[in-house]
Amino acid sequence: MTLRRLLGLLAAMVALGVLAALGSALLSRPCDGLDGRFGVAVVLAGGMNGNQLGDGSRDRAEAAAELYTRGAVGHLHFTGSAARRGVSTAGLMADLARARGVPDGALSVEGESRSTLQNALFSRPAVARHDHLLLVTEGFHLWRGAASMAWAGTPVDGMCKSSAFGDDDPLEVARITLREALAWWLNIARGSAWSVGHWLGFGESLSLDLLK
Repeated sequence: MTLRRLLGLLAAMVALGVLAALGSALLSRPCDGLDGRFGVAVVLAGGMNGNQLGDGSRDRAEAAAELYTRGAVGHLHFTGSAARRGVSTAGLMADLARARGVPDGALSVEGESRSTLQNALFSRPAVARHDHLLLVTEGFHLWRGAASMAWAGTPVDGMCKSSAFGDDDPLEVARITLREALAWWLNIARGSAWSVGHWLGFGESLSLDLLK
């Protein structure tokens, strides 16, 4: 393959990733307009701001708590951002939901995962017993999150966004979109390698770091 063709292929891959990120952000339904009843909302953790929830994580947790309060979901499962000093982002998001009136019995936390693929895989035991799964995260992340859940064997029945990008600054939106475009291809490569490894019988020797 010539360098020109290689660069063209890379450009096409980035363009497809950008379209997926923008489509996910702009075409997905907001959580405050969601209809229906779901057994569990799987809420993907975002980043931290020091020792506190970042804006994206806070928005996702707030949207999930509101869904529970108005009876749209019966259980909230928070997943992601492995614990530092004993506290995970998912755990702090659950604390916020608890402060908004969600009872402990309607909350579960998976706080060891470090990527969207790990979110989906590590959450499978907790969410597989529920019917009608709803995915909650920021819009740009929804389609990739849903694809990851399907890969892990727990496809979602619905999805909604806490916001499109979590930020209105054009430069930040562009940065998020490019990062998400690249993350799509990383997900595909890592998830495919993991699945092929299991198919070939190497499951026990595969490191979970492959999915980071």
